[in-house]
Amino acid sequence: EEETNLKATFLLDASESMRYGAADGRDGLSKYRSACAVAASLAFLLHQQQDAVALGIFDDALRTFLPATASPAGLNSFVHALDTAEQRRKTSLEPVCHSLAEKLPRRGLVCLVSDLLVDLGGAIRGLEHFRHYDHEVVVLHVMDADELTFPFQGNTQFRGLEAAGRLTCRPRALREGYLEAVRRFC
Repeated sequence: EEETNLKATFLLDASESMRYGAADGRDGLSKYRSACAVAASLAFLLHQQQDAVALGIFDDALRTFLPATASPAGLNSFVHALDTAEQRRKTSLEPVCHSLAEKLPRRGLVCLVSDLLVDLGGAIRGLEHFRHYDHEVVVLHVMDADELTFPFQGNTQFRGLEAAGRLTCRPRALREGYLEAVRRFC
């Protein structure tokens, strides 16, 4: 329990893999839009309590950083930054965490919102840097329903979102192995 107001920093993944979903021509939200909705909703709740929120948007580098503020204009800037971010590059979480940890002067809450399609060892080292400065760390793992259920039927061409390449295959032959790999990953 803390007597002073909380400073919460949202670290949002805007890499290519977060485009999966509605951006691919399907109904519903992309993983990025879902992550934005979660971050904006939590930021709004924190603002209602007069807590300050900061935002970092990253892919292979920290692309946007809005310092913590509790002002209503700050919340508008927060939402605008989420809305205008581009998803074009691969994810590289560890160096982003290290650079951001040095920008956060006092302890607070760091909330990572990502699909975590990164080197997990590097991600853990990066998140430990926040813990070294006594920040509380929360990770919200965003996945599309397709990634969890692998509903594909018939010959399908899969296109890499963060790595070049295409794979044409029969999804039924891959389904069990894929779902097992996802269970281990989660």
